Amino acid sequence: METLKFIFWISALLIFYTYIGYFLLLKFISLIIKRHQETPNTEVNLMSVTIVITAHNEEKLIERRIDNCLKLDYPNDLLEIIIASDGSTDRTNEIVLAKAREYPNIKLLHIPSHKGRAFILNNAIKKVNNEIILFSDANTLFNEDYLLQIIKAFNDPEVGCVGGQLTYANFNNNIITQNESLYWKVESKIRQLESELGILTSVSGCNFAIRKKLFTPISLAHEIDDIYPYRSIKAGFKVIHQRRAKAFEDSPETIGHQLYSRERILIQGLPGILNEIKDPFFLKNPRLLFSVISHRFIRWISPLFLIILLISNTFMLSIGFYRFLFTLQILFMLSGLIGLLFNTYKRKVKIIGSLFAFYLANLGFLLGLIKLIGNVRMSKY
Repeated sequence: METLKFIFWISALLIFYTYIGYFLLLKFISLIIKRHQETPNTEVNLMSVTIVITAHNEEKLIERRIDNCLKLDYPNDLLEIIIASDGSTDRTNEIVLAKAREYPNIKLLHIPSHKGRAFILNNAIKKVNNEIILFSDANTLFNEDYLLQIIKAFNDPEVGCVGGQLTYANFNNNIITQNESLYWKVESKIRQLESELGILTSVSGCNFAIRKKLFTPISLAHEIDDIYPYRSIKAGFKVIHQRRAKAFEDSPETIGHQLYSRERILIQGLPGILNEIKDPFFLKNPRLLFSVISHRFIRWISPLFLIILLISNTFMLSIGFYRFLFTLQILFMLSGLIGLLFNTYKRKVKIIGSLFAFYLANLGFLLGLIKLIGNVRMSKY
C-alpha cells in the first residue's frame, strides 16, 4: 500500500509541477537573481534577412502571406522571401511566380513531391546567402515592426536564435480556441522567464530566426527546425524570446485539429529531446537539462502520469481519503466531457472549458506517444 501511495503522489506532483509549479518556480527564481535584460527599444543596426516560408497546397493563404511580408517595416534590398513549396499541386506555385515577377526579392523553391518539412528546409537553406534566416508558415502573419524587433535582438553578437511572440487571432471563437489561447499566453510567459534566466531551449516553429552560420541539416528521421535553439546554445550563443516581435495565426478550432496539433508536437519533438538529454553537453549544463525536462519532457508524457494516477487510486478505494480523490478525478473527467457538450452548443464556462482543454491536450499527447511507439514517421505530419 505504501508503494501505491508513493506512485500516486509522485504522479500527482509531476502533473502539478509541469503545468503550474514550474512557472511558479521560474517566477520565484526571477525575483531573487539578476535577470537578463531585454534588448532596449533603441535604434536597430539592420542585417540582411531571408524569410523561409514552407507551404504545401496553400493557394488560399500564400498571397496574403507574401503581402504581409512585403509590408514589413524593413528595407527591400536587405530582405529576401523564399517560398519553399513542398509538392504543392494546387495554384500555390503559380501565385508565387506571379508575385516573383513583380518583386525580385521573392523566390520559389518547388520540390515536385511531398517530402516533409525537414527535407524542404534543408533544400531551402542551400539558396540562402543572408546573415539571418527567419522561419515561418503560410498561415502566420507578422506585425509591421516584427522583423525590426527580431533584428534588434540579433544586434547582440552573443545571440544566436530569437523567437517571437505568438498570439491567436481567433481566440474568442469557441471553447477550444479560448483555451488554446490561454495555454499560449502561459507558454509565452514561461519562455520569457526562461529567456531572462538564460535557459530558454524552445521556440515556435512558425516565427523564429537563427544566424545562417548556425544552420546545419535537419535529420529527416526525427528532428525539426525547433532543434535550433538547442544547437545555438551548444555553439555558445544565447536564445532569446523577443515578446515585442508579434506574430499571429489562427488556433485549431475543432477537436480533430487540436488532437492533430498535439500529436504532431510530440511526434516531432520528443525524439529530439531524448537526443538532447543523452548529449554529454547537458551533463555539463544542468540548468538547461532542468529546463528541457521541466518544460517539455514531463508535460509531453503527462498523460502517462494521469493514467498511473487513476489506476493506482483504484487500488486504494478502501481508504476514505483516496476514495474521495478517486471521486474527484472522475468528476474532473466528467467535467471535461461536459466541456465537450458546451463546445458543441457554443456555451462558455471557464473552469469546465479549462478542464476540457486539459484532457483534450493530454489525449493528443497520448495518441502521439502511441504513434511514436508505432514508428509513425515525422514526414507524415
